Amino acid sequence: PIAKSLATLRRSRALFFLTMKQIPLTQGKFALVDDEDFDFLMQFKWRFCKSINGTGYAVRTTPREFVNGRLKAHSVLMHRQIMSAPKNLEVDHADRDKLNNQKYNLRLCTHAENQRNIGLTSKNTSGYKGVFWSEKDKKWISILMVNGETKRLGYFKKIEDAKIAYDKACIFYHGDFAKPNI
Repeated sequence: PIAKSLATLRRSRALFFLTMKQIPLTQGKFALVDDEDFDFLMQFKWRFCKSINGTGYAVRTTPREFVNGRLKAHSVLMHRQIMSAPKNLEVDHADRDKLNNQKYNLRLCTHAENQRNIGLTSKNTSGYKGVFWSEKDKKWISILMVNGETKRLGYFKKIEDAKIAYDKACIFYHGDFAKPNI
């Protein structure tokens, strides 16, 4: 219920910010931005930079300049520019869509908070986040990372019970950054 209410809140915030525009990127992609950011962002040439997992970000390159006698440029991620993100913080995309750079979808966070918003990994075999089969115990185990430590939530005969244990703990410990299996 709590996760569903978080999702409902995010959707209602999205409806409030329906006034958005698309910024063209390379490879036929587009980034979504709020109207208020559009004109400023359009002064730059943005490209689609593909990630290892196939998704990607909107990126631009700063003008090249000489630093210590060497030509230097660096990349600027659109979501970081929009949020004026300091170097010690990351920018999380609440809906996991890395091209949705509307402010309602972006939030400053620590690295640990950002990691809470990842989906299933390629190694996952249960189909649920935080749920694994223990061959030794012949049961499903539910675990959750909390402040850098692995919390064992219990062993379960039914996969659904392990999923529920993860979801409850995820919502309790991760709050707004919770991404339960619900």
